[in-house]
Amino acid sequence: MPSSPGQIPIYGKILFIQDVVSLYLLVEIVHYVNLGYRPLDYSFTGAMIIVGIIAVTITGLAVGDLYSFNRNKTAFQMASGSLLSVLITSSIIASLLYLTKLTDLYSILWRGNLVYVLLLFALWSSIIRYISYLVVDKTKQPEKWLVIGSKAEEILFEDKSMNEARDHNLINLPVDDNKINDLELTINDHLVEIYLDNKEIYSSMVTGIIIEKIEELPYHLISQLMSLRLKGITIFDLASYFEFFYKRIPVLNVGPHQITTSEGYDLLYKGTHNKVKRIIDLVVSLFAILILLPFGGLIFLLAHYNQPGTVIYKQKRVGLNGVEFYLYKIRTMIENAETEGAQWSSPDDPRVTKIGRILRRTRADEIPQLWNILKGDMSIVGPRPERKEFVNELEQLIPYYDLRLMVKPGLTGWAQVMFPYGSTREDARKKLDYDLYYLKHFTITFDLLIMFKTIRVVLTKSGI
Repeated sequence: MPSSPGQIPIYGKILFIQDVVSLYLLVEIVHYVNLGYRPLDYSFTGAMIIVGIIAVTITGLAVGDLYSFNRNKTAFQMASGSLLSVLITSSIIASLLYLTKLTDLYSILWRGNLVYVLLLFALWSSIIRYISYLVVDKTKQPEKWLVIGSKAEEILFEDKSMNEARDHNLINLPVDDNKINDLELTINDHLVEIYLDNKEIYSSMVTGIIIEKIEELPYHLISQLMSLRLKGITIFDLASYFEFFYKRIPVLNVGPHQITTSEGYDLLYKGTHNKVKRIIDLVVSLFAILILLPFGGLIFLLAHYNQPGTVIYKQKRVGLNGVEFYLYKIRTMIENAETEGAQWSSPDDPRVTKIGRILRRTRADEIPQLWNILKGDMSIVGPRPERKEFVNELEQLIPYYDLRLMVKPGLTGWAQVMFPYGSTREDARKKLDYDLYYLKHFTITFDLLIMFKTIRVVLTKSGI
């Protein structure tokens, strides 16, 4: 069975352990050398500060996807990503410690100790990831997955880079759909053997098998798949494969029973989760307003002097339970940009002003939505709110689109950090895949992960 979303593969486990150990050793060494060989303060609070520094730093690396091996990246990208991640988390750690005045109380924070530790760790973690990537890239073999059925083949082979990033070598079984029910599957000395009309058509070692819809297979074939599963071969239907590995639920390939009978969707009905989520929304939005207030004034002035008309505008969007509210944004388009009615925006939209392109690229145009969050119209994390005109159209075209209206819309969301800018109905369908995954797998820690990923997306100018 491949590692689950909650598990870290061996590559990541080794990196994780060495990161924790090396960061702790750097704390000890720098403190010992910089303070004249004075031992560390191991009071309860002092120890918690050390644990907190390590936890925040490791979280930043995890959010940056720096504990997984991805062949679509280079060794340099892994190293530079590590460096950027540690520098970002370092600024967060330093800000919190200096604001709380803890730097005056504990020796680990004296004489620039923390700065030395984090800078050395940033350099060390980058070197380690550069070397480990080169080693693993030369030795790791991709997983082999057997795809049965033309529909599964069509969808999975649509974007090969997606599977290459997961080190999945997809192999299509050469058999017509109308012959699938006649297949015979066995395993012999770790080799999966498949027969059709008493003739062997496939024999090889595989990690797993992907079939579009297992529930539509005859009993004898389901029984054979069960036998393979009990001997270590992973079996997925198409929807489960996407959910397990790519953190999305493909709306076009999931049946109503998979939504109505599956676990999850706690955000839709558990009041406690919603109350905690609301508290986090208030805390984070207030903190963000305080931090961004000086920049907000500068952005307001730049927008005011570089494009005529009002700077902040409001527009009706559809929120929780389909109720409309006014969403606030810094205007990035020319005035009267929709004289002919609601239109889809595009990456190179000619209606966007020069300063508007900069604001969109940095997501600074979304800052006024912190007010929407304080008012309770929106949450920090959730599906992005859409116009009523688009919602009405998409509900007719895309299955389960109305489910995204059962939670508050968000300033950012799982779809925004996992999928590039969308400007078509097909993009809206793909983003719904990620929104459904978020609704099913919501936890407070998942929300925090999305917040951290959003920071990374904004800084690297990708996604959303």
